[in-house]
Amino acid sequence: MSKTRTGIMALLAVSALALAVHSPAQSVEQQDVKSNLYQESSDRLQMLVTTLTNPIVDLKEVACLAKNIFFEAGNQPVEGKVAVGLVTINRSNDPRFPNSVCKVINQKTSREIASEEVVVTKTFWDKKVETRTVWTTLTVCQFSWRCMMVKEPTKHDDRWVESQQVAMELLSNPDQYQELREKYQNALYFHNNQVKPVWAKQKQVVGRIGGHWFYAESNKNNK
Repeated sequence: MSKTRTGIMALLAVSALALAVHSPAQSVEQQDVKSNLYQESSDRLQMLVTTLTNPIVDLKEVACLAKNIFFEAGNQPVEGKVAVGLVTINRSNDPRFPNSVCKVINQKTSREIASEEVVVTKTFWDKKVETRTVWTTLTVCQFSWRCMMVKEPTKHDDRWVESQQVAMELLSNPDQYQELREKYQNALYFHNNQVKPVWAKQKQVVGRIGGHWFYAESNKNNK
């Protein structure tokens, strides 16, 4: 138990003792008042203990994570939502990725794409045809919905409600989803099962749930 919590619990005990002691000559009404004050004091101090000992939750991070879960796995079962959430959180804790959930979700990378272009040059006497390589910069979102026009979720949508619940539990309650946390503790990647990305061959399969495959770095890549 932390020193902070120990100190607060000691304060709670002292307060309880002070409020519990009363003179035998006091009336029943006075005893009831002190009893009510004792209960109120206990409740407030217990709330303070809970606040100081639970993790501090950044509501902006929760909102970002909830949206990522919703747009990537809104139609998936709870495990699918938790898995997407854990991939996002795992990336935020990995030095190869941005250091917050929101930054991970908004991360974009650039890639150069080569294409061939035919150029025809005409002169008065002749025509010259040549092929040259043209490079185009393509912006890639780490999560596809961030490069798409999507509609904001509605508050009565059950998928959105569940996505928010999962996001809050993952960021505020380390005891929730213990089995799934262990299963996906190293997961950093996932893709829809309708596509076969080249990079997947270099990763280690963690599992398949709903419409997604999940991966961790392979042992070879970690060496």
